[in-house]
Formats: sequence, structure tokens, C-alpha cells
Amino acid sequence: MPVYLDEPLPDEMLFSVIARYVQGSRVGDIAGFLRNLMGVRGTVCADGYLDLVHLATQTEAAWGMTPRAIQDRLTHFPFYSAMVGPGGNGSLGRSLLRCAQWSGYLEAGYPGLRFCRTCWRQDDERQEPRYWRRSHQLPGVVTCVWHGEVLHVAGAPAARRLLVATTRLDEGHPAIEGRAGDAVAWRDITLLAAQLLGGNFPWTGFFDPDVRFGCARRCGYASGNSLDFARMSRDMVARLGNTYMRAVGLAGDGSAWLRRAFLRPTYGSFQSLPLLLVAHHLIGGSSRPADASTPICPGARSDHDEEHRVTQRRRENGCPHYFCSCGFSFIFEQLAGGDGAITPTQTGPDIAMAAAVLASRSHSVAQIASSLGLEVAHVERQIGHRVEVRPWHRRTVRARHLASWVELVNQLGDANAAFLKDGRLWRRVAPLAEALPEALLPALAE
Repeated sequence: MPVYLDEPLPDEMLFSVIARYVQGSRVGDIAGFLRNLMGVRGTVCADGYLDLVHLATQTEAAWGMTPRAIQDRLTHFPFYSAMVGPGGNGSLGRSLLRCAQWSGYLEAGYPGLRFCRTCWRQDDERQEPRYWRRSHQLPGVVTCVWHGEVLHVAGAPAARRLLVATTRLDEGHPAIEGRAGDAVAWRDITLLAAQLLGGNFPWTGFFDPDVRFGCARRCGYASGNSLDFARMSRDMVARLGNTYMRAVGLAGDGSAWLRRAFLRPTYGSFQSLPLLLVAHHLIGGSSRPADASTPICPGARSDHDEEHRVTQRRRENGCPHYFCSCGFSFIFEQLAGGDGAITPTQTGPDIAMAAAVLASRSHSVAQIASSLGLEVAHVERQIGHRVEVRPWHRRTVRARHLASWVELVNQLGDANAAFLKDGRLWRRVAPLAEALPEALLPALAE
């Protein structure tokens, strides 16, 4: 029997249209209505989506839309399809089987069913029903793609409660609360998710593993022949904020889920949110070195982040050697085509570790800053941050030697006197010389 659902509104999700019909027609047997509307649970088709032929038949008189048109206009299928890329249809189909088909493939979980108050106010002004937009329900989205404001949550998107939650059109709480600076990154994620949904993803090559690895290396996450997922996770959290990670249900150590998302096997089902965050972090991060006059630390939220002030101290093999106030250091190389690449070095972490060693030996922060030629605020951050660069993260020997050299110079009052007393100690520290203040450099060693 044909079902005369309302004409879908712009960017409206399938469950929203169904909920409006159920409420307006006062449907009692909702489960029976959904079976009549959707038919038997669909199977995975050749291109990865679940068969919507029955729905298209039932709504033909009202909509006149093909199954593929319904899928592309009213569901999240285009988003997931763009996420898996070419060759990922099997993984896509298995993932969609976890979602209620009539919901438009809405994923259950955090942060919940979301709406924009400004969008709803505009619905009221146009004398149209308030409705639930696809772009607001995408994984990881906490801001409105049109207005930039934080979305509100009206309930849980679990299938058994979804049609009840959709009737709450005047309730809700902010999806997230955090620093204003973090909101820039949240809006970037919203924009990327909307581009995926609309088929406008700017870099389809990201789904090639070699491209992803190259992108991560340009961002400074190279670690020998592998990648430093632990530092990548810390930088991602620093950029998005802990409140965001909790809001989307990814709080805690992210290195494990980040590794899985980055490697992204083509078998089994995939998790869209971790993969979305990886894409946001690396695609944005790989362009930042080339876009800025001074390269940006991978852990910085933006080029104006006061906690990550970058300065050039020397050149390494003809390339500028940069030091961040967080303790991270790297060589910046301009590649062919205008791209920039960051290669981590151990110099900055060694100096930061030496500061921590001196602090553990009861030296004041002011003394440490003066001895190492750093700002007091930077020393405090480095001691607390303790930046690590794998695979050298356990090699603290040189840092301890530097701490001992600083103590010896301070004790004798002169770097030359310290060199005459213990030249061997200086030779262990000498590779750091170009990054150290003049007061620590013995002229006799030249």
C-alpha cells in the first residue's frame, strides 16, 4: 500500500520525514508501519548500499524518487561511501548493516541527536516544520555547517528511541562546551564532513595508504620506518581539546584507535569517526608548513597558538632547524611543488628533558631558563609537556649530560673552566652546541 510521506525538506534525513508522518498521522503500530514502509531487511548490493527498492515503491506516488536518489538525498550513504574510498564497498555494506535502514544510516552513539537553534528559528520564520538535518547528524560534527554555532543535543540516536527523541523540538543542551580557540578546529571538522556528504572531498588520494603515510611524514610524525601514533594522538587532542574528545566518545588514550583508523583494513566494518579525525588532522596539518611563513609545530592549534611559538636557531644540512616552545624541534624542508616537510629532531626534546632533570635536582625554573637561554613560561611548559620523539624517546643520556654540564658551568662560573675540568662531558654535549646559549659554550673547545 502506498505511503504518502511529506516531500523531504533541504538536507532532511530519512528518519525525520518518517517521524513527521508518524506523529501527524498518529500511527499506533510503529513497528508494523516501518515493516510496511521498508520491507524486509535489505541485503548488501554490489556497490555497498542496502536495497531501498521497497521504500522507493511505497513512496513512488509521493516522491517519484529512485532507490539511489533516496539514498543520496536522504541518508548518510554518500558520507560513508566517500570515507571508504574506491574498493571499500564490502566494508561499507557491513558497517551500514549496523544502522537502522529507515533512519538513513544514522550511527548510534555520542554526541546524540543534534539540531541548530538558528536553523530551527529560521524554520519557524518560514512557517515550515522543524526538521532534522543530515549535516548535523554526521559523526564528529558539533557545530552547524551554515551558522558555525555549537549544536544542541535532544536525545540519543538509538533506533528504538529515535522516533520518540525526534518529537522533542524545544529541548536540548549544548553538544559541547570548551575554549573559543578550539571551535575553529570543530568547524573545520564540520566542513570536511559536509564535503564528504556532498561529494566534494578535496583529496580522494588520501585513501591510498602510501599517500596517507607521506602526508603523516610531512606533518612530522615519521619514526624510523613507521609513524609515531602516540605523539599524533597527543597533538590531535591538543588541537581539538579534551572536551571534544569526550563529547564524541573518544576520551582516553587515542593511539590505539588512531592506529587502526590510519591503517584502515579493507575487510570488516570500519569506524567513520576515527577515520574522519585522522583525515582532518593530516590533511590540514600537511598544508600548514607550506602555507605559513614560519612552519607550525604539529601540536599547535593554529599559527597563533601562544603555547607553540616556533623560532629558528640554526641550519641542519642546509635546511632550517626550528624549535618550538613546547620542546619539539624539527628540520623544515621545502619539497618540489611547493610542499613543505617536517622531520623531527632530538635536539629540542633533549633540552626539554635536561630542564626536567635540573628541576628534579631542585633548580628553580628561573635558574633553568637563564642557563638554557629559554623563557620561564617555556621551561614550565616543557617540564610539564615532556615532548617525546620516537624512536629516541628512551635515550635520555644526552639530556642528563647536558644537565650535568649546566651544573658544572654554574658551579665554576665559566664554560672554559668547566671544559678544563671535564672536557669529556662537554664532548658528549657538543652536538647540541648550536642550540645552546653562548654562556654554555667553551671557547677552548674550538
